[in-house]
Amino acid sequence: MIVVSSVSCAVLVFSGDLEPYLPAGIGSALVSAILVAGFVAVNSSFRFAIACPDPAPSAILAIMAATIASQLKPLGSASTTFATVWVSLTLSAICVGIFLFTLGHFRLGRWIRFLPYPVIGGFLAGTGWLLAQGAFTVMAGIPLSFAQLPYLFQADTLWRWLPGVLFGVLLLAVLNRYHHFWVLPSLLLAAIVLSHGVLGLTGIPLSEASLQGWFLAPIPNRSGQFWSLTLLGQVNWSVLLGQVGNLIAMTGVVAINVLLDATGTEIAAQQDADLDQELQANGTANLMAGLCGGMIGHFIMSFSLLNQKAGARSRLAGMTAALLCGFVLWQGGGLLIYLPKAVLGGLLLYLGLELLFEWVYVAWSKLSRLDYALVIIILVMIAVVDFLAGIGMGLLIACLLFVFNYSRFNVIKHVISGAEQSSSFSRSFKEQKLLQEKGHQILILCLQAYIFFGTANTLLEYVRQRIEGVDRPPIRFLILDFRLVSSLDSSAAFSFVKIKQLTAKHGVTLVFSHLSAPIQQKLMEGGCLDPQDKQSQVFSDLDHSIEWCENKILQKEGSTCDLLLPLAQQLQDLFLSEEQVPRFISYLEPLEAPADYCVFRQGELPEILYFIESGQVTIWLELPSGKKARLRTMGSGTIIGEMGLYTGEPRSASVITDQPSQLYGLSAQALQTMQTESPELANAFQKFVICTLSERLAHREKKLQALLL
Repeated sequence: MIVVSSVSCAVLVFSGDLEPYLPAGIGSALVSAILVAGFVAVNSSFRFAIACPDPAPSAILAIMAATIASQLKPLGSASTTFATVWVSLTLSAICVGIFLFTLGHFRLGRWIRFLPYPVIGGFLAGTGWLLAQGAFTVMAGIPLSFAQLPYLFQADTLWRWLPGVLFGVLLLAVLNRYHHFWVLPSLLLAAIVLSHGVLGLTGIPLSEASLQGWFLAPIPNRSGQFWSLTLLGQVNWSVLLGQVGNLIAMTGVVAINVLLDATGTEIAAQQDADLDQELQANGTANLMAGLCGGMIGHFIMSFSLLNQKAGARSRLAGMTAALLCGFVLWQGGGLLIYLPKAVLGGLLLYLGLELLFEWVYVAWSKLSRLDYALVIIILVMIAVVDFLAGIGMGLLIACLLFVFNYSRFNVIKHVISGAEQSSSFSRSFKEQKLLQEKGHQILILCLQAYIFFGTANTLLEYVRQRIEGVDRPPIRFLILDFRLVSSLDSSAAFSFVKIKQLTAKHGVTLVFSHLSAPIQQKLMEGGCLDPQDKQSQVFSDLDHSIEWCENKILQKEGSTCDLLLPLAQQLQDLFLSEEQVPRFISYLEPLEAPADYCVFRQGELPEILYFIESGQVTIWLELPSGKKARLRTMGSGTIIGEMGLYTGEPRSASVITDQPSQLYGLSAQALQTMQTESPELANAFQKFVICTLSERLAHREKKLQALLL
């Protein structure tokens, strides 16, 4: 099978005007088969790997070779044509080898996952068309095109390709129904025997049939030159450089083929593969083949699975196949004259029809209509223009579809008002009530994913509608939370500049939170952020952003005077009647704490709780890594340490003063005394504690919901 496939690739490339050079082309294909099959067999992550020249890249090689031949034909120099075509084959193998090895070396094999599926389908369908077109060139010497249809149906030409077409259709029908590994080799052998039987019945000698183009010509023996430095002096480099586009396309085709065949083999053989190892193995093999005068070859999924189904369990199978190709090249080249071109053309046609059947017929029921249309567009472009144009058009359309579909993706993950989510700064009940009433002045937009010009414009329109909407309560602060944003492009920064202009026009302060360094840099470069601009603020996280906005609301409402209230007044407003306040204070112990004073240390046993008359403290969770995380900040009119006093569990976090603070402590012993002497006072206090814990639990639930959404 490897010998037949290699010869088919050579026939595909060296057909038409290049047919006189076919023997050398077959030698090149077999050189490649020896090196690629042997090296991949030893180095592949699959022990049953089979590699050889493949018709898919050979179809593009055929286009390159035919174009070179047509451009050089007017010059009339056969040696220049042969040298330019030959160097194009070997140079292609070298370039492919370097490219594949580089991809594998830098572990880029996984990027095949990002290639749009319809583009892969269109590329495979286009490859199928090129194979079918090349099959006619192999059999009839005339490419399949509308211009050549009258010549294809002439009597002497018709009988050259019609048997091959029937054989290709037979292969497609039988192999789609029967999957035993002996089916394809048996059909090939039967077709060869039948061809010679017909030859015997008609009485036409094999030599005459070969001269008439029905059978292959023999390849050179060991005295033949498959690579010579003298060829470099005869190359028309300007014509060769004109094929750079096809060379790039073919390089991509081989990389995709290797990765697709490897991933397909993973699934079929139920064995994991190292894609980067496959790239490096195939890259090195092609580099060796190109330097030795061979053409492109790579890992073949169908042959490898056929090898596995035949019982191969070691690398010896691939190495044996390489040795067999070496024997054919060195001693048995004369055997190839018994191969009918109709059989080789039929095999190529079958491979092409199989791809067309899968991606034109079967894909209709598997893909969406839009994806299917993209496959057909790529196929038509490849058939009408060329391979590179088809792939380029497919990628362009796929990118445009991606931009269109992604622009409809809602970049706003969640919309929250300040009344629904407060900061971790614990405030007095009076301030909490005020913030509940005025919290709608804070609008929080939690953004997500990658932001580009399309999604950024959607965000701009939402902000415009929200700010200018007459049926919505007015807002004073707009918080844009970037915690779930991966990145943004430079064009998106322009939309944020327009958002800033819009908020400034309506007197809304723009607040940014969770800005990563790259995103902040892009916003600064775009003119959205300016350290001297007071119209926008930047905070490290959402919690501090909300806290800042809350402080601004409280300042405007004049509630900051509450910070100066004595504890007696605070207690009266919180939970006690005026008569109970002096009695309750008699159980408390005053503590005047400076800034950075550790009130509680994480892990200590609880013995006391504190009321905060003035000042501010922060609860810090000490992580195993040595870092600290802020859990909550407490101000005047709040209580700390009450949970530990009731549960008896060690302190779960540390409490440190942010500024000089006046605290009043209630110890466990004092609480027990209160319960004995003034049970009604203790009950009122416990009711207050229950309300406090309920409020904190509700706050944590809201915060958890915001994280999960």
